[in-house]
Amino acid sequence: MAEALLASQSLVIKYKAGIDKEGKDVFRRQGFSNISNEATVDNLSAVGHAIGDILYTQICSVLKEESFELMG
Repeated sequence: MAEALLASQSLVIKYKAGIDKEGKDVFRRQGFSNISNEATVDNLSAVGHAIGDILYTQICSVLKEESFELMG
């Protein structure tokens, strides 16, 4: 039977970057890799929102992305 081992995780922040020519919101994503596997969801949320404060923009979402290594 195969196993999935956590290989890495990333913090991704999706934020509003402006408005296009048609008046629609433009969104961007900024990713941060090499996040400790020990980081909790609360830690990642706090860091994501703190980065949003520095960017002076509207944060749409803070995401945790995980990569797994499949064994077996």
